[in-house]
Amino acid sequence: MLFVNVTSAVGAKIYERTIDKLCSGKTLYFECWIAVFTTSTAQPVNVTIRLSEVGNAANVVTLPNNIVSANGATTANPGVWLRIATQIDLSATGNALKFEILNNNPNYLDGNDLALDDIKIMACAAPSIDAFFDLTTLSR
Repeated sequence: MLFVNVTSAVGAKIYERTIDKLCSGKTLYFECWIAVFTTSTAQPVNVTIRLSEVGNAANVVTLPNNIVSANGATTANPGVWLRIATQIDLSATGNALKFEILNNNPNYLDGNDLALDDIKIMACAAPSIDAFFDLTTLSR
């Protein structure tokens, strides 16, 4: 789980990560769950999720205005986890994806603390990982 105490203006990146070694020309499936992590009933979490293919600025998927509120708030999704899901097709030469979370709430000083859990990028194959059993010799 990722906990974020948002301290940035509207449009600012809260979180950014590049995921590489993905399969070119394939459909990638994205999913995460977001929740408010504050007792403030006045200020909900409001974020935009953006997925973009590294090296191909035209290939971008944006999920705006994902709102989650604390119990007792009058805004959407009071006190629950909100599932955010989409998909993006990588081009024939694309093998990396940028995942960004952007702030939409101008009142970040009152609430707007969020938790993200179960962040997944599902692809045709897992990225390659080198596992070492001996750090001195770097034997695999």
